[in-house]
Amino acid sequence: GILLLPAGLIKGTLGVPIRPIAGFLECASKVSQGFALLCLGKEGIEGNIPHRVRAPDVFQEQAQLKSIAESEHEGNLEKWKDTLVKLAPEFQKDTLIHYLDLDPASSKKRNTLLFTKAHKIILIGCREKKQ
Repeated sequence: GILLLPAGLIKGTLGVPIRPIAGFLECASKVSQGFALLCLGKEGIEGNIPHRVRAPDVFQEQAQLKSIAESEHEGNLEKWKDTLVKLAPEFQKDTLIHYLDLDPASSKKRNTLLFTKAHKIILIGCREKKQ
């Protein structure tokens, strides 16, 4: 018993401040759980609430805008095919794949890069004259 007396005293002395701290932490945990129940409900705490990341309408609008941009791009591609054949008839057999406007902000000067299957062509535009 004499050897166990100091161990019991140390355990009791450490338990005096630890018990209230543990009680305070448990109280804070229960209060935060109560706020979670109030805000989210039981399903929210259990993780059963379906989370909508983006409204379905947004996807439809993006698909419509993409299809409009693609059809506009296809129309412009056809125009560039016709223009390329008029400028250089030797490219009539070559297939135009893509075009890129190098100066999209400038409406007066237009430089364009054309991509065909076999060539990369740079068209350097001139300034448009006002009439």
